[in-house]
Amino acid sequence: LEGTDAQVHLLYYTPEMEDARGQGKMRVNNFVRLRRQFVNGQPVLEIEDRGDANSVLKNKAFLSDAAHRSAGRGLLPTGEGWAGWLGAYQRAVSQAARAKSLERAPQKRPAKER
Repeated sequence: LEGTDAQVHLLYYTPEMEDARGQGKMRVNNFVRLRRQFVNGQPVLEIEDRGDANSVLKNKAFLSDAAHRSAGRGLLPTGEGWAGWLGAYQRAVSQAARAKSLERAPQKRPAKER
């Protein structure tokens, strides 16, 4: 799988993936989030399928959350140098981060209101 970290990841096929594929999830060009969790000491793969990857680029709530997660790890993508969907994704996350920082910035009042 190609990750949003610009790396290609080799994954072993799991029963959870088989179930997801049987439900029509994890299709080609879908955006999926995979997380390994432990239940009763056993690894379980959690699969979140967000559907068509291009629709993710228009989902403001998702992009804002992705920007928040990236900032929390100290990694804000710029989208510079990347083409294709990955570049579009990184630019969209970067824009969401900028929008979020503008919302938090204190607003200056016009001189007449001071």
